[in-house]
Amino acid sequence: MSSKKQAGRQRPAFLVRLLRALTRRTRADRLWQRIVSRVPYGAGSRTLAWFWKLRPIQKLFFQQQLKALEQILPLSEKPVDPRSTGARYLACSYGIYWRLFALSRCSDPEFHRWVRFSGMEQLQPLCEAGKGLIIISSHIGLSRSIPLLLLRQGYDLHSVEAANVLEKIGAKGADRLKVIEVGGGASFLLRQTYQARRVLMGGGILHMVPDGLKGSSGIEVPFHGRIRNLATGFAELAVSTGAAVVPVIANMDVNGRIHVAFSAPLDTGSEALERQERIEGLISQYASYLEARWSDDPGSVRMHHVEHYLGLPVATSQPLTDSADISNADESSIEPAKN
Repeated sequence: MSSKKQAGRQRPAFLVRLLRALTRRTRADRLWQRIVSRVPYGAGSRTLAWFWKLRPIQKLFFQQQLKALEQILPLSEKPVDPRSTGARYLACSYGIYWRLFALSRCSDPEFHRWVRFSGMEQLQPLCEAGKGLIIISSHIGLSRSIPLLLLRQGYDLHSVEAANVLEKIGAKGADRLKVIEVGGGASFLLRQTYQARRVLMGGGILHMVPDGLKGSSGIEVPFHGRIRNLATGFAELAVSTGAAVVPVIANMDVNGRIHVAFSAPLDTGSEALERQERIEGLISQYASYLEARWSDDPGSVRMHHVEHYLGLPVATSQPLTDSADISNADESSIEPAKN
């Protein structure tokens, strides 16, 4: 057999290996950053949307992931098209770092063509109260973009994260985000808690992600028929500093258009209540909020959170239970969020 014929037969196998490498989560983000970092957000988003919608791509490379998605589609209270939802599911789980990089370099007119906000008008009055503001996001849609999007809207904030991702990828304006890193282990938690308290006591804004999958402390809650753990750091900080707590979500459609929606502040409870009761009340409210967002749009839930949910134990009772003894806890249960 000639060498040309051998090369022709080897080529499909090579292409398969290349595409599989591109679709591995960490490698994909690094490759997108290096290869298409200069592609404008609009052009790149339209190209990715076309790619994720291709049925052969979905069936050949993402069959297992899309089968996991199909298992949570019944959580939705409205009819869901598995094919279009699958394309958006892939868009929300891959190429995230490229999107952050490209969004940071959009001109103001282009930025506002792709990103819209609702409920933001409530933030300024809460900040002016001087008690601090905790903004809590979740692993839904383009949650990673929330600190960047707030920076672009002129807000000065700190963000509790496992690492300074914006700085790592070279995003424009990354130096303006003050990151409290919690990826170094338990020995750093007291210092990080002190930093977070100082921000809030000074009337500042703190961004946190309570549904992260790392960490062992927290409260177990019933969640769509299963039992999951939610970190209590935001609730403990809110109770001890008097800060307001506002949930936010960054939904993204398959074409890359982002809707950042701020909800009404959570009820932090009366000071006459016991500290633990107020903490559990905040966790219960956040759990209900998160359940509702999953039901509204299961296709926007990040892929590794779907996989985690499917492995959770089935709920047998409804009350909140501590997964660690926090009866005398302080805010040291701040947990790094896996993204």
